[in-house]
Amino acid sequence: MAIFAGVEALYNGEYSLFGPTSYFMKNPQQYGLVLIYYLCSKVVFGNYVLTYQILNALAVVCFYKKLGDVCTHVGLEKKYQTILSLIGLIFFPLVMYTSFLYGTLLGLAFAVMAIDCEILFFEKGVIQYGVLAAVLAALAIVAKTNFLIFVIAMLIYAAIELLQKIDAKKSGFLALMVILLVTVPGLPSKIVENITGIPEADSISAYAFIAMGLQEGPRANGWHNGFDNDSFVDNNYSAEAQKEVAISEIKDRISIFKNDHEYAVEFFLLKLASQWNNPTFECFWINQVCDADIVQSDFIKGIMSKEGSTKAYGFLDAFMLVVLLGALAAFWLEDKFEVKMLTFATVFIGGFIFHIFWEAKGQYTLPYFVLLFPYAIRGYEVLTEKLVALRKKLLTRDFKSVDYIRIMQFVCVLALILLVIGDKRGALSKDTEAWIQYLEM
Repeated sequence: MAIFAGVEALYNGEYSLFGPTSYFMKNPQQYGLVLIYYLCSKVVFGNYVLTYQILNALAVVCFYKKLGDVCTHVGLEKKYQTILSLIGLIFFPLVMYTSFLYGTLLGLAFAVMAIDCEILFFEKGVIQYGVLAAVLAALAIVAKTNFLIFVIAMLIYAAIELLQKIDAKKSGFLALMVILLVTVPGLPSKIVENITGIPEADSISAYAFIAMGLQEGPRANGWHNGFDNDSFVDNNYSAEAQKEVAISEIKDRISIFKNDHEYAVEFFLLKLASQWNNPTFECFWINQVCDADIVQSDFIKGIMSKEGSTKAYGFLDAFMLVVLLGALAAFWLEDKFEVKMLTFATVFIGGFIFHIFWEAKGQYTLPYFVLLFPYAIRGYEVLTEKLVALRKKLLTRDFKSVDYIRIMQFVCVLALILLVIGDKRGALSKDTEAWIQYLEM
């Protein structure tokens, strides 16, 4: 609950929590969310944990609403909004994140709203949509700096639109987005400095998180192992000195990977699996370690119990497989995607590449996974359409049709994936013995 402690410190005017060597001085990327919650506390209900959890709940509702709006604005049918609402009811990890005072949900809601406004801007040419897209993108970055990946995807979409037809409005929007990309990440630190009077100091170098992402960790490869904080403290809180140490560590790890290709492949496969093949997205762990003084309902206690969570794991595992297969079907079988339909895919690819090297956590992948929902729906829709069309062609023994070939290719790819990867569920087994003992209690 470090974020709440920071809000409370600002709310009460006690600024020692922002002094040298403090958590926030080391991690100024958290200032943005602190300021959002602080502003909320001043204009809404006061400084209470429940206030911010309600704000998170509203962010979840807003996310699904705007995800549906994006589908409509890119030309998909209205039924997508209904289906996404149903998914929102059954995919409970996102709902369980509402208790987590972190920028994931707010940033996700702001980012998807920004993408929706950007699409409307390029479709209708209304300047207000462009300005609103930029403001919402800035808020997403302020809530959590990882949403820079979403903003970069927006920039790519804007650049493609500009190349197709150059005009002043598009050029102005692209320039505005670049300015935001450069200036917004450092803005919260300046505001906190102005409020507290405490000057900015060195913070943990970004290179430390990359170095940590290339190291073995206590949970899994690339997961947090304390290198970020330890190397910062060991170098007398000097960001430049820590940067040199981190770069040296990065070079050492790359050298190891170069000299042992088998180890490199295993390292990154296990790292990626620990993040992306994590269907709970740490939602149970987050609620177990959350120290808010709010009594959990019997329903939540049931889900959090070993019996309830074990059943939930099975459901979420199947849910993730259904979504991934649907998304794969969409990109394999769809005849053509318009550029505006590919912004979410661009975000997903950007997030995947980024987290190959960055510090690993299952929770980091959640904002990218939920963007696959529209593609998964489209995948099953187009698969159904192809199968219906194929049935008619097979009755005439037309085995050379494009639909038949594509579907056979899709089936072969799935079979190949299963044959090559096999059953690797035992690969990440560090806590298996402890888990079995827990279940037997």
